[in-house]
Amino acid sequence: MYLNRKRLVSQVIAVIVAPWSPVDELCGVPGVTFKGGYHHSSNMRTFPKRLNGGRDEIHYGYSVECADQTSFARLLDTI
Repeated sequence: MYLNRKRLVSQVIAVIVAPWSPVDELCGVPGVTFKGGYHHSSNMRTFPKRLNGGRDEIHYGYSVECADQTSFARLLDTI
């Protein structure tokens, strides 16, 4: 799991989870929202790579948002 430190307009906790994570189960956690699609970043070196429109493969994972610290704690318990 990686925290997405990019500042968001809304005050949510943005998290990138591994592509093998049980997204359906994570979406069942109160306060956790699946953003759809993949998040790509070369910094996520422990995640697998895939081609994303460029010539080279890049690391990827699923982007989810936690509404608050409580939902983030629930997400951690689920993972």
